Amino acid sequence: MSLTEILYCESDDNYTKFYLPDGQSYLVTKPLKEVQELLEERGFLRIHRQYLINLAHIKKFVKGEGSYVIMTNGQSIPVSRLHKERLVEHFGWL
Repeated sequence: MSLTEILYCESDDNYTKFYLPDGQSYLVTKPLKEVQELLEERGFLRIHRQYLINLAHIKKFVKGEGSYVIMTNGQSIPVSRLHKERLVEHFGWL
């Protein structure tokens, strides 16, 4: 598995689940915070307390109350108010 294949990561208490385009997922024994520290410099961004996404796999960003992104596999992932500004800054969206 290469980093470019990872669509997003989801927190599961002290574990993190990695999701791939083919529908497979892998559970690792690291909390999302540790995974974030490793992947943020490699094109990933924390957009919610439970989610870290691969920015290359964003298909659509829906702003407003209850903002969310749609990933290339069709999965909808919430964007928290706290993290929304960083996502907007990254892409320069208005």
